[in-house]
Amino acid sequence: MSIQSLKNANWLIFEKIFTMSVNLFVSIILARSLGTSKFGEISYLLSLLTLFSPLFSMGLMGIVTREVFLYKESEDKVIISAIFIRIIGCCFFSILILISLFFITKSFTYRDLFIVLLIGNLFSVFNVCEYWFEAKIKSKYVSFIRMLTTTIFSILKITAVFYFSNNIIYLIGAYSLEFVFLNLSVLYLYLKISLNSLFKKIDLHYSFNLFKESFWLILSGIASVIYLKIDQVMLAEMTSMSEVGIYAVAVRMSEVWYFFPSAIVASFFASIMEAKLISYDKYVYKLQNLCNFLFCLALFIATCVTFIADFVIDILYGANYSDSSNILVIHIWASLFIFMRELLTKWLIAERLMKFSLLNNLTGAILNVVLNFYLIPLYGAIGAAYATLISYAFASYFILFAHKESRKMAYIMSKSIISPIYIPISFLITKYRR
Repeated sequence: MSIQSLKNANWLIFEKIFTMSVNLFVSIILARSLGTSKFGEISYLLSLLTLFSPLFSMGLMGIVTREVFLYKESEDKVIISAIFIRIIGCCFFSILILISLFFITKSFTYRDLFIVLLIGNLFSVFNVCEYWFEAKIKSKYVSFIRMLTTTIFSILKITAVFYFSNNIIYLIGAYSLEFVFLNLSVLYLYLKISLNSLFKKIDLHYSFNLFKESFWLILSGIASVIYLKIDQVMLAEMTSMSEVGIYAVAVRMSEVWYFFPSAIVASFFASIMEAKLISYDKYVYKLQNLCNFLFCLALFIATCVTFIADFVIDILYGANYSDSSNILVIHIWASLFIFMRELLTKWLIAERLMKFSLLNNLTGAILNVVLNFYLIPLYGAIGAAYATLISYAFASYFILFAHKESRKMAYIMSKSIISPIYIPISFLITKYRR
């Protein structure tokens, strides 16, 4: 792996550790200050926003990175076309979302709060520019912006809680402004460093082809967030906001580790694409090594968290959230599949198998909703944790064996699952033979 890729990975990992630590600190302050019920309301609204996020991303994440990497001479056309597609998508889906709010949210209060979040999230059309930095292996610039944004708005969130704890509209406003500031800053950074311009004639033919290819990923993204975030929404509708707050603490402690695979895979995706152009064997070799590392890292984290869950929840969040530890012990083991899935998503894009991404995520979404409907009335938040673990495992791994095209990745992931056993044995055999 190139020195530039390693430096890029180091920047991303440092940024993720920094933002993880700050966001975790903020979540602890919010949870303790607001209580389980109000913290549940915040978590419910953010989960609801996440459910709609694929509609705004338009499935262009990995595709833009690939296109910029492959067509360096027309990278400005790639970026402006992706932004154009997102703007059209945002206008269309925003109208649908506003209409759907009358049927989804529990009250007019939640609806108004959600609209504030939605307005801020509209500026996510410009985070397409992040993928240019990813393809150029220059993510350190975006990392700096993210760290600065996290610091500024974490202070604003804490201030809003201490001074306006009785009205969470100010806290919601801080989240919304954070989206605006981050995305406009990344846009400014892109225009300054790339020396490209957004004021160029849009290639409608290329934009349409880009949209056709991303269509599967749009549907896949919708299905993905359904089985990633539907648990908190269903808990809110089927139990109470207090239960959502307790569950959200466990999920936050579990998902806080997801930055590792995201940063690592994002840094090495361009390198893997380059290996694919040179040699298929080298390409597979890199995939296997990266998948092994991701699984072993997830296994280590899950094992550690299982043993310290009670202590950590009690120290950080207090007695009111003691039930969160039991949920965390279950939810954290989903990371075994989530870590490898980050690589799977990139692999499907590299192999132009986006339709399988839709199939996998749709299966996971349906399974998660069905399991939640059955398990939440019986076991509450514990049931939602089991539903999440089962659906993650099925959609990210087991279903890959059902199709010839995806079976290649299933075999790679299978080797990774047994890698904690066969890698040490192989090392000992090699050492003994010497």
